[in-house]
Amino acid sequence: MPYRYQITIADNGSQDDTLKIAKNLAQNHQSVRVVRLAERGRGRALKQVWQSSQADILTYMDVDLSTSLNDFLLMIQPLVAGEAGVAIGSRLMKKSKTSRGFKREFISRCYNKIIKLTSRTKFSDAQCGFKAIRRDVARELGLDDGIDQIIADADIRRRLINNYQKNYCQNQLEINQRRCRGYN
Repeated sequence: MPYRYQITIADNGSQDDTLKIAKNLAQNHQSVRVVRLAERGRGRALKQVWQSSQADILTYMDVDLSTSLNDFLLMIQPLVAGEAGVAIGSRLMKKSKTSRGFKREFISRCYNKIIKLTSRTKFSDAQCGFKAIRRDVARELGLDDGIDQIIADADIRRRLINNYQKNYCQNQLEINQRRCRGYN
């Protein structure tokens, strides 16, 4: 990785071996730290981790690695270069490759159509768990003060939509996503 980085694995009530695996990674890699939260919710995890981070670029992705790490540099490069303030992965762009069940695909596409129609944004996939934001943009959006602790994706999306006219040069990235255990 050509940049200094810190990987934080936030475990918030997972019922699998996430914490055990995360601790093992942290013991073997200086750049990995583990945060354990008793209560569930992506928002809680993001709030605690982002507020304690010194990073200029804040990112998150689902730990199941359903999105390829090969897409990570492509996501943050426009932010590092100052060409974008926000980067959002998309499973719904033409060149994206995903493997999801029909029901999940249908619901996702309908939900995103509703978001686009009601908010007049150009997000192709507002709920993808693969996002990055520059700290200065996060501050402007009020994300530094915290995000809703339960509905993080919806809160971030709401703040982006409410500030869409400010045009934070949002970059969308076609991602490849594989189906993981327990993922429909």
